[in-house]
Amino acid sequence: MADVALKDIPESIYRRLEKEAQNHRWSVDREALNCLASHFARDQERARQTLEEIRPMRLRLGAIHLTDRDLDLARNEGRA
Repeated sequence: MADVALKDIPESIYRRLEKEAQNHRWSVDREALNCLASHFARDQERARQTLEEIRPMRLRLGAIHLTDRDLDLARNEGRA
């Protein structure tokens, strides 16, 4: 496992980490790691939900076949 050292943590954030660590009965390092893991898990869940919202729209549109030429034209549209 990799090690990370955090520097210049604002006092208010450190106090919150320390308080939560005490509540969970583990170290501040473990609390910080838990916070990071929770953050990334929420990001993955949001991405999964977004894909679930998009799927029905794609099904309604049907198959759209774009060629490299179509993509180049769209990319360069409006460029001088």
